[in-house]
Formats: sequence, structure tokens, C-alpha cells
Amino acid sequence: RWAELLLHTADMVFETDASARFTFVAPEVVLGWPKTALIHQPADKLLAATDGNAAGDIFFPPAELRRRRVWLKCANSSVACVLIHVAPLKTANGELVGARGFGINLVEDEAASARMAAELRRNDVLEYILASVRERISLSHMLQAAVEALAKALDAEGAAMIATHGVSRTARSQAGLRHLVGTRAEPVVKEGLGLLDSIPNTAPLAAVAKDGRPLLLALCPTGGAAPAALLAWRAPYAAPFDADDQALLFATGPILGMLEELDAARRKINRQARNDSLTGVFNRDAFLEEVGRRIERLERERLPGTMLLMDIDHFRTLVARRGETVGNDVLHAVVALLRAVFRPTDLLARLEGDVFAAWLDGADELAVAERAETLRRQIPQVLAELCDTENGEITLSTTIATRWPGVCEDGAALLSRAESTMAELKRTARGQWRVSRPAKD
Repeated sequence: RWAELLLHTADMVFETDASARFTFVAPEVVLGWPKTALIHQPADKLLAATDGNAAGDIFFPPAELRRRRVWLKCANSSVACVLIHVAPLKTANGELVGARGFGINLVEDEAASARMAAELRRNDVLEYILASVRERISLSHMLQAAVEALAKALDAEGAAMIATHGVSRTARSQAGLRHLVGTRAEPVVKEGLGLLDSIPNTAPLAAVAKDGRPLLLALCPTGGAAPAALLAWRAPYAAPFDADDQALLFATGPILGMLEELDAARRKINRQARNDSLTGVFNRDAFLEEVGRRIERLERERLPGTMLLMDIDHFRTLVARRGETVGNDVLHAVVALLRAVFRPTDLLARLEGDVFAAWLDGADELAVAERAETLRRQIPQVLAELCDTENGEITLSTTIATRWPGVCEDGAALLSRAESTMAELKRTARGQWRVSRPAKD
């Protein structure tokens, strides 16, 4: 009964005889040894290190031993540190005839303590990350704060969140970075991008960069997709990321993945609110808003800016005759040609139906007239091939309105001026371009 009671808290219970041989051992397996392999065997069989003490001094002591640490052999050839409590067994006249004791395996106990400590650390870090996130208002700032907190918790030199959803392997570049903190190590980030396809779905990936930096990479899973991955790195030849670091990244990933998914949805809504759903260029409101910002900057720099208003001639007739699908094809073709003619920094917008607009920073009406002439010649050819019509049946009318520094004219006023000139051009000379002069001229 006393053995059963002790086994609730102890890992081994034993008795020895006067020869320091085991006469009783429990439970059925002790340190991997079946108890039948220990009964009637000398205690020396278990002793791995004596620290100058013989087995008899430990398993057959003349006086009680409390909390004595001893190293015992395990059946798998490893060793375990066991905390021993032993009491001598004596006859009525005080003759020593054996000993009775129990032991607690400190290796398992310390491993459990280490696991608990690691779990508490993860909980503390997650609470720290969540607290950092709660202090931010926008999702983008939340993610930035979370990545910063994660880098600090991992004792990392730098960390980054990398977009994965919808990004092909060949298209991955620095543009895939959503958030970056710490020292910017371009080669390390590039290597991290190259390792995305190697990340296991269930565990982080630890690696070493070419320059010796330890890397740690993990996906940020959500409902079934991984919109992003987390990358962390340390200084060259620093300590590698251990199992606790990997567990921390594994626990953090889903939280940041959820935030990234929400941020992606927000960006999509913003794009839909600011961009034309069919062609992808700015809508009217977003175009005028951005033009207003451009004008403020150009005014400070004392530079001109020019707006083009473009209207596809006979578009409604074409749609009525050939259908909406052909009309959509025409709009896509026009946008593709506009993107080819204008600079990446120029603004493009679809204001309504078949009416487009462009804005060029630092350009005057003479420079823009060259692009207007290019469009006048190319649009009829491209649309004739696309729609199987005669060359010139579908044309483009364009008006040009330049804003000069010091003139009190905003984007809406420029557009109104260009629209007035367009109305006159459509009446008299469709398929041409014309400069729109301010009323005072």
C-alpha cells in the first residue's frame, strides 16, 4: 500500500537487502528497465556515477538520505538524474538489514518545467504582440507593430512579412514585402523569398543564409490559405533559432495571417472604391483627388501639369450594333494603348462610359500634344483590327488643358475647361485633338 501511494508522486520505489540487492522494485518499468531485470540484481547495475560513493552508500546507507541527486543508467544507454530519498531498515537490536526508498526522475521533471516555461514565454510574447496591436488604429499599422514585437521577442536582427497569396514564384521580388523592421538585409530577404515554396504546412523552416545569418520562415495560415509568410533573421553566425523560437513563430503566424487577410480585404475594397471595376484605372473621384495632390506639389515646385480628356467617337453606336462584349473589348484595348503611351507615373482614369482622362506632372501642352497625336493615329488602327471595322470608323477625340504655376485653377476646373473644349470638338472635328485655353485667353 505504501508503494502504491508513493507511485502517485515518485518515478521509482525500491527495497534492498543487506547485500545492496534489489528485493522490491515498482512500477513495472523503471528508467526503461522491466522490474524483473532489476530484482535480485546489485544496485551497482543502475549506478552511472557515484561521485566517490559506492552503491551501498546510496541504496544501503547506514543513515537516512534525503534529496540526494544520483545519476542512474537507463535501459536505452542514456543517464538520468534522480532525486533519491532512502531510509535504512534495521532489526529491533539495530542491525542494518536493508533499505527502503523512492526516486523522482529530475530529467522528466525539468523537461516538463522547461515546456511550461516555454509555454508561459509564448503566452507572454503573444500578449505583448496583441497589446502592441491594440495600440494601433489601422490594420497596416497593427501588422507593422506585430512584426516589430515579434522581432524583439525572437531577439532577431530583422523581420518581415512577405505576401504569398496570388504571387507567382517568378514574380516574387522586394515588392512582395508587406512589412519590414530591423536591419534591411537585401540578400537575406531575397533568400527568404526563394524559400517560400519549401516551408512545411505545419511547421516553421529554420535555415542559414549564405552570409551565415540564421533564418526562420513560417506561413501565416488562415481558413485554408496562407496570405503571407513571416521571415526573421539574426546577425551572421549568431545562435540559430531553436525549437522555442519555432514554436513562437508557429503560434504567432495564424494571428498575423488573420490580420493580413483583413488588410488585403481592406485594400481590395479601397481599390474597388477608387478604381474602375472594368479597366482597373482610377475612377472620376479618385482621379480628381489625386490630381489635387499633384497640383499642390507642382505649385510648390513651380512646375506645370497637364490634363488630357479623351472620348471614343461613335462608341455608343458600336455597342448598339455589336453588343456590350465588343464594347468592353474596346475599352480594354484603349486602356492598354494608354498605358503604353503614357509614363508609369502619369495618372489614368475612366471618368464615365467611353470617356478617359490622363494627368502628366511637369508637362506642358506642347509635350502632351505629341502623345495626343500618337493616340489619334494609333487608336483607329488598333480598334479597327479588334472590332473588324474600317480604319477610321472608330476614332478618339482629345482635348488638352495645362495648368501653369501661379494660376488659381484646381483639377475640377481644369476638367470643366477640357469638357467645354471637347463639346466643341465633337461638333466640328471628331477624331482630332485640340488645346483648351483658359477663358481669359
